[in-house]
Amino acid sequence: MSGSRITRVYGTVLSAGADPEDSAARFKASHSEIFAVAPEELLSGSLLEDGRPVQPLMYDKATGLYKFTLVYYSQHKNGIPVYGAEARVLVRNEPGYPVVWVGSTLRDIGGFQVSSTRGADSYDPAQLVAEGMVN
Repeated sequence: MSGSRITRVYGTVLSAGADPEDSAARFKASHSEIFAVAPEELLSGSLLEDGRPVQPLMYDKATGLYKFTLVYYSQHKNGIPVYGAEARVLVRNEPGYPVVWVGSTLRDIGGFQVSSTRGADSYDPAQLVAEGMVN
C-alpha cells in the first residue's frame, strides 16, 4: 500500500482464462474496484513509449518459452489518459493462465468529469489550474 492506495495484489490464482490477455481481462472485469477504478477506465496498453499491451518475461532456454506474460492497462477517464496511472498484470504461462500478481499506480479520481464542450487535445495545464480543475 501507498498511503491508503493499494499498489500490489498477489496470490496463487487471482483469475484464470484461455490465454494471458483473457485471464488479465477477467481480473480487470471482476476486481478493478479494489483499485477504485471502473473496468472501462482501463485500456489495453502500457505507459511505455511503445504502448505495448503485453511483455513476455523469464525466457527459459531449455523449453524456448517464457514463464510469464505481463499484461498492461493504462487508466483513462472520459477518454483522457490519467497521468502515470496503469496496472500491470502478471500471468503465469501454464494451463489456465493464472494471474498471480498485479502492480498498480491507478488513481481514484472520483467523480472528475471532463467538459463535453472541449476536445481532449484542447486542455492546457495552465488553464486547468486557472479553472480550479487541478492543483
